[in-house]
Amino acid sequence: MKKKILSTLLAGAAVATMGIMSAQAGHLDAISGAIQFNYNGLDAAQTGYDPFAAGVLCTDVASCNVASGTDNAPGSNQANDTWGITTVSSIQDDVSPFPNNLWNNGDEGEALIAYFYGFNDIRVEGDGAGSIDFWSEGGYVDIYRVGALFGSTIDMTDQATVEGDLLGQSLYLRLEFVPGCSATIAAATLCGDFDLDSLSGNSDGLAMAIDGSALSKFPEIFRFEQSVEPCNGCAPGTSFNIVVDSGSATTTALPEPGALGLLGLGLVGMGLIARRRKV
Repeated sequence: MKKKILSTLLAGAAVATMGIMSAQAGHLDAISGAIQFNYNGLDAAQTGYDPFAAGVLCTDVASCNVASGTDNAPGSNQANDTWGITTVSSIQDDVSPFPNNLWNNGDEGEALIAYFYGFNDIRVEGDGAGSIDFWSEGGYVDIYRVGALFGSTIDMTDQATVEGDLLGQSLYLRLEFVPGCSATIAAATLCGDFDLDSLSGNSDGLAMAIDGSALSKFPEIFRFEQSVEPCNGCAPGTSFNIVVDSGSATTTALPEPGALGLLGLGLVGMGLIARRRKV
């Protein structure tokens, strides 16, 4: 049975940006406000869905576990349908179309490692031609501030090892994914599609900062979108790890409290899922 490889690592563009950027290249402590994180890394996802079975494959966590034949992703030490780890390659300002680099991986001997976890599939659909659409709920990303060479020592294929290596490291930012990526499935926090023949796909989601030493610097919504390139050397349907070699997360400043109700409606309305079928 073919494996499903869905990336949690997302790349994005903000719908609107506000806030003040007071940053200096190469200095993490000076960066705040509406910015863009760029990254690359590896991820794993729940296996066993049959993309050649057209139609709705499952409609809640329990039925998705049955449809996939497993209740968590390969290498997972907990009930995650998707998890992954990535390095922030750079941080840019929001000047379009030519953003400026404010920080690069390795500047001043530092790195940012992002650990994605806790997503559970709540609906999966197959197109009968090798592709599936998915909607997941939950999900977090913990971004740790570490030494520049730290990431090269992590075993990225085993979640327990990843968590053990990150234990005791400085938490820079913790983001919690929130509903808003789908206009029709209200609970969905991660939405996307994936082609098991080409090992490529895309997904998107929204998250809010809830913890970390940089929490006060980013009181924003993070808009994630990503695309997954084919994994070099991976046989279709046989490898659960895939390289995500492009991606970003852009912050959008929160509105005043009185506008939060309108914001919720707007997030649902703007949640669009790209589902281009690939054969």
